[in-house]
Amino acid sequence: MASPQPTDSHLRLANSILEALTFREFSKNQLSIIYFILRLSYACGKKFALIKNKAMFRVAGVHPNYIAKELEYLEKNRGIIAYPDLCVYVLNKNYEDWTIPYKKGYSQKAFNELISKNLNLSQQFIETINNLLSTSTKNVGTPNKLCLVSKAQNTDTEQEKAQPITSVITNSYISKEKTGGGNSKVTIDEVINLYHSLCSNLPQVRGVTRERHKKLDALISAHPERGYWEELFSAANNELWKFPDGSQKRPTLDYLLKEDNHPKLLEKAVPKKTKDIDPHLVWETKKESLDEVIKRLKAKAGGKQNNE
Repeated sequence: MASPQPTDSHLRLANSILEALTFREFSKNQLSIIYFILRLSYACGKKFALIKNKAMFRVAGVHPNYIAKELEYLEKNRGIIAYPDLCVYVLNKNYEDWTIPYKKGYSQKAFNELISKNLNLSQQFIETINNLLSTSTKNVGTPNKLCLVSKAQNTDTEQEKAQPITSVITNSYISKEKTGGGNSKVTIDEVINLYHSLCSNLPQVRGVTRERHKKLDALISAHPERGYWEELFSAANNELWKFPDGSQKRPTLDYLLKEDNHPKLLEKAVPKKTKDIDPHLVWETKKESLDEVIKRLKAKAGGKQNNE
């Protein structure tokens, strides 16, 4: 029976990268390529993987007919960095630079809630489940020590002085709510997530190009508050443009990335007071000239005086 231990050779991978790989729209082949590169790079104590022949990706289960296509897609969307002449492949750790879209249904808020629940389990519940796992028929033989850890600890032998994983994750996912972190600067990933969750009527974002990334970065610097983006996206989701030919159109992300368009949406979201508008001042048709409007209003005023 396999019994991997924390002291065995292992891959040191930041949780943020694991989450990015989980929530982005990678295909099975693309994930196999990335895991293959990780195993041959960081898991071997270096930043790059040396793969002298592309055909060797078949070892990861990728059919030879799809290897070149999948590598090209990953490189184009900045998921990996390839140096074909050197036969070197590297995972791009800057996942904010990836232009691979998020999966439908992805919600950072829901995920944060799951993290919080898993970090705040009672000791009694943890011990109960550990005992169940140690005696389960699915774990015949010596129980895996990973199942018997009562609290998540940083077991990386190269970082013995580091904080326990519990405290690190707690600071990352929970402290914002407890310390009023709602005023902290949003990230590009959070803005895209808000767009997907609040703009169900608008076209979904299939990728963040370099130009979009640049515009988002500038807008976030000008409007770092999460509330601003929630209000903007909520207003945009209700926007519908109708044209004389009967066609309809809704805003896109590129429209929202132009700051000059923001007031148009946000001002429309504020209810207009129409009770103070004099109905006699409203033009009856779009084709009326100013002289015709004045003439019509004078006629109405004269008729009113005659009646009196």
